[in-house]
Amino acid sequence: MINDGDWYTDDEEDGDGHDLRHLAACCGTDSDAWAFLEEISRLDTRLLAFDAVADAIEWAPTRTLEAIATVLKVAVDQGWITDDTPGPDTWSDFLRTWRSEESDSEEAAETGLHPCGAASAPLTIPQLGHRPYPGNRAEDPTLGTDSFAQALAEDQVDAMTLNLISHVSITDVDPVDPSRFRATIDQGLLRTHDGMYLIDSCGARIRYLLTVEGHEPVMYVDQRISGPDARAAGGRAIHDYPSLDSHAQIDGHIVCAGDLIAAGGKIVHIDNQSGSYQPTGRHLAAVVRLTLRLGILSDRAEFAQFLTSAEGFDVDSGDLRTLLSPEVWKRLQANGSCG
Repeated sequence: MINDGDWYTDDEEDGDGHDLRHLAACCGTDSDAWAFLEEISRLDTRLLAFDAVADAIEWAPTRTLEAIATVLKVAVDQGWITDDTPGPDTWSDFLRTWRSEESDSEEAAETGLHPCGAASAPLTIPQLGHRPYPGNRAEDPTLGTDSFAQALAEDQVDAMTLNLISHVSITDVDPVDPSRFRATIDQGLLRTHDGMYLIDSCGARIRYLLTVEGHEPVMYVDQRISGPDARAAGGRAIHDYPSLDSHAQIDGHIVCAGDLIAAGGKIVHIDNQSGSYQPTGRHLAAVVRLTLRLGILSDRAEFAQFLTSAEGFDVDSGDLRTLLSPEVWKRLQANGSCG
């Protein structure tokens, strides 16, 4: 349970702080948000990532998203934060404001229920003003979120640590044969599952997913081909080279999902717009770096980042922001990714 004294901030003794017990009370003791706060108070913060917390507390993803949305909304109402968007980046920023301190709480010592899994460390939330973009570039959203910029700057991004969970049940979408969407990559070109034709979306955005299978990156993509190739394939083209209705139709170890534009087997645009998987900036950076490594990213490629809003708990709602592509390329070159 959430006990008096278990949750507090640095400023509480001066009367300016806010505690999570108060936050939970504002959510309502009979609400899912209260139950959610009770559940996460028992967990190590490493288990509380947006795409993992539902499994950690064994709740349905939709129920978890609704609880997160309520918690963030109440935090805004209380003046603790300025952004109540229940998306991955906002939740990550919210989590990053929590930190552990030594506690003298006798009640916590007796119950053994310590937030963050620490021996005697209450979880604290200082007052903050949330900024969804890097602090020194907040006025320019074309540079992407903190998580995107940080992942681009790192020496390497371990794709094995990035595993998205779908917010749409696979039972809610039509089943497909994944092998018919698994792209063939040959000499730096993205080809259809059978290797016959180059992927070419003719300027349209098509769905993709990047997965890890046997420690190797694998691309699943709508099997769109050029007009001349479609004519050459004849009547079988529609059957042999299908398109996904939803990203949720492919599961597994998903590193990123979104839309891309392909021309002649090269990716000329890529983003992370997937309501089903809701990738963060870090996932987008991973797919940019991995497609570059695979040789299928055009040297003139453009990038965009999708920020979810989940208005009315619609997983597809949000805002797609075109990024300043020359700046993205500059950052890739700075860490040697283009070498």
